[in-house]
Amino acid sequence: MADETRNVGNAGKGAVSLNSNKFTMYIMLGLIILLITVMIMATVLILTFSKQPKTIIQTVPGNYAANQNQNQNSTQAEEFGLLVPLNETIVNLASDAGEEHYLKVNITLAVINDEKVKEEVTKRVPQLRDLVISILRTKSKDEIDQKEGKEDLSGEILNSINSHVGEGKVKHVFFEDFMIQ
Repeated sequence: MADETRNVGNAGKGAVSLNSNKFTMYIMLGLIILLITVMIMATVLILTFSKQPKTIIQTVPGNYAANQNQNQNSTQAEEFGLLVPLNETIVNLASDAGEEHYLKVNITLAVINDEKVKEEVTKRVPQLRDLVISILRTKSKDEIDQKEGKEDLSGEILNSINSHVGEGKVKHVFFEDFMIQ
């Protein structure tokens, strides 16, 4: 009987260890299924939230943009012409009362829309600067400060330059900087 008890005892331990192995196996299987489920859910969430909004790209015919830009540039070129800078000039202004005033001006000329005219005017920049300086030195601070002072000065410079380079070649005189001290 003692042997039978021992067998029964062994059989009981075997049953407990068999049940323990099954329990561990079920836990492991459950963890694996849980891990696979979490991975699938994470993948679905990542794919759902990482979708970029659709962007619509409008395409235009090949030469459309270039033609629009060219038309805009030609309109501006017709209106203002080609630009030739005369650079910065500083001159003493004429004075009646003995007060000294200086004029610092940066002038750019708009010539007709012709590259040859632009080249001719560009070559003559030193001569044109001298002409502008001669005109500016004859002006007083009061003459320039008047309401139409800058407009009159611009017209006088324009007429004088056109008389030297050819009538109508220079269309406009721009004062980029204009400071009296």
